[in-house]
Amino acid sequence: MACFAPPSDMPSDCVPSLIGGAALRLTAREKHRLWTFQTSAAADASWQSEKLETPQVEGQVGNIVWRPISKTDMSLTPCVEAEETGAQPLPIPDWWHEDRFAWDITHAIGLLDDNRTGVLVTQAGLARVDLAQAGQYPMTLTVLRGQTRCDVARANGKRTGVVVGGDAEFPQYHVSCMEGPWRLERIDASPSLRSVAHLMVAFQDDGMLGKRRLELTQSWIPRDLLSKNAPLLRSRIPDISDDRLLADGRFVFDAADAGCALESFPGKEKLWLLATHSQNPENGGSSFLCLNAIEENRLVLRDIKPCPRRIDRIREAELGSFFTAQREGTGETVSWRFHRSSWKDGPLAWEEIDAQTTGNAFRVGDTVVLRAPALAWSSEPRYAWSDLASAPFTASPADYAALIDIGNCRAMAFDVLTSAAMLPALEYVAVGSLGGILLLPWHEDGKQALRDARLVIGDEKNRIRGVERVRVFDDVDGRPAIWARTSAMEATSFRCEVGHAVIDLCFGKQPWSFQTPAPDGGILRVEADGLLRGKGDSMYAVSNDAWRLGRKPLRDVADILGDAAFSCTWVCTRSEGLFKAVSDRKRPRRVSSP
Repeated sequence: MACFAPPSDMPSDCVPSLIGGAALRLTAREKHRLWTFQTSAAADASWQSEKLETPQVEGQVGNIVWRPISKTDMSLTPCVEAEETGAQPLPIPDWWHEDRFAWDITHAIGLLDDNRTGVLVTQAGLARVDLAQAGQYPMTLTVLRGQTRCDVARANGKRTGVVVGGDAEFPQYHVSCMEGPWRLERIDASPSLRSVAHLMVAFQDDGMLGKRRLELTQSWIPRDLLSKNAPLLRSRIPDISDDRLLADGRFVFDAADAGCALESFPGKEKLWLLATHSQNPENGGSSFLCLNAIEENRLVLRDIKPCPRRIDRIREAELGSFFTAQREGTGETVSWRFHRSSWKDGPLAWEEIDAQTTGNAFRVGDTVVLRAPALAWSSEPRYAWSDLASAPFTASPADYAALIDIGNCRAMAFDVLTSAAMLPALEYVAVGSLGGILLLPWHEDGKQALRDARLVIGDEKNRIRGVERVRVFDDVDGRPAIWARTSAMEATSFRCEVGHAVIDLCFGKQPWSFQTPAPDGGILRVEADGLLRGKGDSMYAVSNDAWRLGRKPLRDVADILGDAAFSCTWVCTRSEGLFKAVSDRKRPRRVSSP
């Protein structure tokens, strides 16, 4: 085994570093010299000494490098590279804090104008980070200790970059938005680059239109020039001070209680008059009238005037004047006061008036009453001060259900028609509906028929509803009568007047066997099972084949009707259609197919 002793001028406490590779290579560094020992198959092993003229860089992140800080001290220290060529790097003091680098402890952050560059205020100084290169660490550090905050920098309201500083207003450091090398400027005196937003609410001229509108204007005030407790929201509206501009979290002119269009106001603009009121614990609340114009589907505020009272209703009167209504009291002690005023320059003049002077200005509809049996309507005006809790539509008698729900819709119950039958002797039509039986006289003039109609709704114990079918027949006294099927009520009967006659109405849940005179003087009757029976209780099951269409069944009869003009009876079945029954001497009855 060969042994190679280190040179005599190598310090005894110098520790070699194993490099490795194809050959064995040892290096030892001390102050400004470097010793290297290398062996390979092609060369003899030996120690070689080299003088270090310039300290060497061992690692780099961004502009932070690890290197010896002098020729006499070769220990590695993180430094910030100098921007000027040939200048010495600047060591980072206190570069390690507990468990991380000092530049990894961030106190504040800001963005430059392009939003691609971030400015980080760290414990080691200011770091500029390129945010566009995700997943990398392209950081440029400037040593500047003692800074804890970063704000947007503004000069004359224009954004110029970011301003960095501590708890005190000065000194502060301005980082401009320019690309390339940082422009870091120290500022020690007013005005500060930290600005505060200042909002002004005022009327502005509308240019060549000769009108004005309310506008909100924002400006920026240097923080050091802003007096203590100065409001950041200022009012330049007459009669509205700074402390009354906001209430309940909004502008006082946005808290509208009532409004109306001013159709007769002079000029071509579409104007709206809004009454506002807002509660403010500090000043007791305030009420205003706001004149608004509609421009390009936007509401533009033209003028604001204070009101001595809260306005609950407002309506246009005539020629630019308007009525207002004020509610006073609560519960059963509510009363109303009415005033008239006109919009003009200067304060508003108020004239107190009575309710009758306003006419129908505050009318909000009608209270309508339906008198069901006579199908008559009555109405009374409904005003803003009426008892709006009461129903606007009622029926008489009170227990009659005039409205009915059908799916997602509502309809008048007597408008939902289900069946109809003719009373020839009385020249009336009986119409079944979900709200009763409608009796209409036969008139060529339909309007007159409706005026003379009546609605049969029963009595208090049995209200007629849900009529599914109506039939006309002759009762035992030979008088016309009406039968109705309904599943919504029990079997019962009524007697009512139709024109100058009195008829009976019979109601039941089961189908009823109805009948009509036959051409031979007998009776044709349809039983509940839909079978046709005739004289002597004989049953007619099929027709003859008079029309060479085949014999057809006469079951499931839907309706029959005697026709004296043609001496026949018409029979209608649900499955086969219409049949004609006539009288014959040889055969008492013949039923013909269609």
